[in-house]
Amino acid sequence: MLQYSDMAERLEGSEILRLANKVRELNAAGNAIANYTVGDFMPGEFGIPDALRDAIVQAYMNGLTNYPPSMGMPELKKAICKYMHDFHQLTYAPEETMISGGARPVIFLTYASVVNPGEKAIFPVPSWNNNHYCKLLGIQPVPVEVSAKHNFLPDVDTIKPHLKDAHLLTLTSPLNPTGTMFSKEALSGICEALLEENTQRQQQGRRPCYLLYDQMYSLLAFDRPHYIPTQLYPELRPWMIVADGASKWLAGTGIRVGWACGPKDLMMVMGNMLAHVGAWAPKPEQIGVAAMLNDTDATRSAVAALKDRVHDRLSRIFHAIMAMKNKGLKIDAIEPQGAMYLSVHIPLNGITLASGKTLNTNFEIADWLLEEGSLALVPFQAFGVPAENGWFRLSVGGVTESDIQNSMMSLDRLLSQVS
Repeated sequence: MLQYSDMAERLEGSEILRLANKVRELNAAGNAIANYTVGDFMPGEFGIPDALRDAIVQAYMNGLTNYPPSMGMPELKKAICKYMHDFHQLTYAPEETMISGGARPVIFLTYASVVNPGEKAIFPVPSWNNNHYCKLLGIQPVPVEVSAKHNFLPDVDTIKPHLKDAHLLTLTSPLNPTGTMFSKEALSGICEALLEENTQRQQQGRRPCYLLYDQMYSLLAFDRPHYIPTQLYPELRPWMIVADGASKWLAGTGIRVGWACGPKDLMMVMGNMLAHVGAWAPKPEQIGVAAMLNDTDATRSAVAALKDRVHDRLSRIFHAIMAMKNKGLKIDAIEPQGAMYLSVHIPLNGITLASGKTLNTNFEIADWLLEEGSLALVPFQAFGVPAENGWFRLSVGGVTESDIQNSMMSLDRLLSQVS
């Protein structure tokens, strides 16, 4: 007999946080772990910009600690419009924005606003958390598995067959967990298919398929352009929601300021939902982010500094892995393109260790790496991938320089034992 609501019984905990808790337990026991699991920035390694910190502190000093407006502070909404214009060449009005406590409420509210229970939502896998949003809301998930051959990103051939009766398509670039990005050609093909589908639905008087475009890592793009669907096809604008925020490209994960840009009426619906759960960003943090975004040069400078450091770490790890691969060890990786992640392939499924234990699942491989090598990675199973194929996410925001050096030596040592 169920003790709780159907939704509560459907809900599963975060696999990533479970791994992070295990790492914390090992750290508390005196073990030095290179923690590559959580998409977070360790403040001692990646602090927020001084200007952002000072603006937030000043807002607290000024006593601005009461409720913000449910749709967000007017000054931040205007600053977001400026940011979208200055950084992405898109024009939005303040009433086409809404602000929340990080981007997670924005994404959840998009699902809740445009998809009914039992209806379909499409998302590629691997991807972050979309399967859990569907479970929470009773939405029928349509996970589209994408291979390493295509950098774990979909194209029109993988998406178009599922569009006919879906009401939401979620895309992300740069992608969590893979650190890969859409090419202009791949994104254009999907946009054309969605535009064709929604044009037909308009003529038939049917509800559209909305596009949720998660670009939380947009300014952490390395050596290649970041594309937004409405840059390529402005006609998609009535059906597209952009999810963004200050968490990643300003290293402000704990500041909890995220936002959406999209159709005015939908933003109002999502804002009304947000008001009922109170998941807005704190007023001082909103004011601080507004001050930061209004200084475009300071924002560009802060983002460039963070991006260079993140890219440097990812590149050094990638080249260390390539050196192991060239030695004949069972490892590979996709060269980092954006975000703070590296896709790492350690295909040890079915390998029997000297101890007699066989590593059958990705989680067993991850446990072995953690227990024997003191490095923690996240299997792609945490991102909806069913296959036990040895793919893992590596995140560089929570490690030190010495962690990187020591963990690559440990990884080399362990793989030399089984290759």
